[in-house]
Amino acid sequence: MIPMIEILEVEGLARVFVGGRGISGVSMTVARGEKVALVGPNGAGKTTLLRLVAGVLRPDEGAIRRAPDLVVRDLPPREPVSDALPLGANRRLLAGATASATPSPSPFDRLNEAGAGRLSSGERRRALLAWGLAQGADLLLLDEPSAHLDAAGRADLSRRLAEHSAAMIVATHDEDLLPGARRVRLAAGWVAP
Repeated sequence: MIPMIEILEVEGLARVFVGGRGISGVSMTVARGEKVALVGPNGAGKTTLLRLVAGVLRPDEGAIRRAPDLVVRDLPPREPVSDALPLGANRRLLAGATASATPSPSPFDRLNEAGAGRLSSGERRRALLAWGLAQGADLLLLDEPSAHLDAAGRADLSRRLAEHSAAMIVATHDEDLLPGARRVRLAAGWVAP
């Protein structure tokens, strides 16, 4: 068996916010191509851990070690498709989001007439995810990627994530989103046993 090559190591990570919420003592590793699902209730520290790994936040304690030249792509939960993007740019952005197992018209076809400002929140989310998956990265950080998606959108996303070659850390409440992924359960800022 070929050994898994670790691309990320988080050791003893802590970040406390005003009011005492945050994470404490979190340790984990991620191997090349590995899918990791961060699961836990709201406020458990899933988003905080992603922001720390992305470098958006600095830890109060602990260390984050990345493989040399590691390319990390962070896809936050609420970053919208720009209403200001020209239609051609939005069509290129959405190129990977329109594939479907059914031969029905794409929900993005109306971009030809209306532009991104007419997309629903779920369509905007799918557009951002398609763009992010197409950008090329060694490690993808996804925060609640199935938010605002209908059942067909969640199924399509689940398939795309499973097929993608990049390692991923996905914060989610949807435990069925990444079948076969290693689960890391957070409870009140700690990795739960």
